[in-house]
Amino acid sequence: MVVLRAIGNFFKRIGRWIRDTAWVQPLLIVGGIFAIIFSIPYITNWVKSWFKNDTVAYEKYYSKVQLSIENCDEEKSEADDLFKYLLSIEDGTATDAQKKKYGEKFFLAFVQKGCSGCEANYDGFNYLQSKYTVKDSSSAFYLEDGKSFKIHSIYMDETDDGITYDGNIFEHYIYDRYAQIFEGAAGYATNEIDYQYLINQGGTSSSYYSNAQSMAEKIESPTVFLVDANSSDAYGISEVLFAYSGQKGGSTALDKALTLVDCWNHKGIFAEGYQG
Repeated sequence: MVVLRAIGNFFKRIGRWIRDTAWVQPLLIVGGIFAIIFSIPYITNWVKSWFKNDTVAYEKYYSKVQLSIENCDEEKSEADDLFKYLLSIEDGTATDAQKKKYGEKFFLAFVQKGCSGCEANYDGFNYLQSKYTVKDSSSAFYLEDGKSFKIHSIYMDETDDGITYDGNIFEHYIYDRYAQIFEGAAGYATNEIDYQYLINQGGTSSSYYSNAQSMAEKIESPTVFLVDANSSDAYGISEVLFAYSGQKGGSTALDKALTLVDCWNHKGIFAEGYQG
């Protein structure tokens, strides 16, 4: 009986507590609702973290090799130094220090955030960088001149808090300042008599020709230069790419890497006598 009485008293106390504190319950409910509302952003971010993939991998890749345009208003940016190197290649005054810093041969990619073509191009660059060889001539990724794969990028939409200019900083300070380089690249890429890559893509009737032609007035992303300090081509720019297809028109990372190998070696679609 004592046990039963104790149990009964326990439930009576609970009943009295619920009766006496009934006013607290709505506050707890309302507080709980607000707690859920305020935690939604954190819950959303937490759930999103479960599904993170490589959708921004291309931006991470280009960022690692980025030459910043910061301080370009004073011609002191990393991008300025690179373009000065291209100018020195053209006039034959390129120094060993410049060649060591940027490479004697490299891809130069003009990119920006949210650029689907930049993302598509990334697959080939990333794949080739992980597979290339300068020793195994039997490899499909053999770079024949013995120079290691190298790539630099310039973000055309980069901003600089220290520059008071309302427009696009890249266009105003880099593109306009080094217009002769872009004009030279455009002239080279639209040469329907000598430039094999243009010829093999359909010549002046191709979209490639339109893209290359417009580069003399404004550059769009993605645009890619293959620069070779030992080339006799204008400013060392020996090939020009935009959003490129993989070898034989393929779209896989492997196909695109093979196109880049051909570009580097000036073979395949970049050579005379190409049979698509």
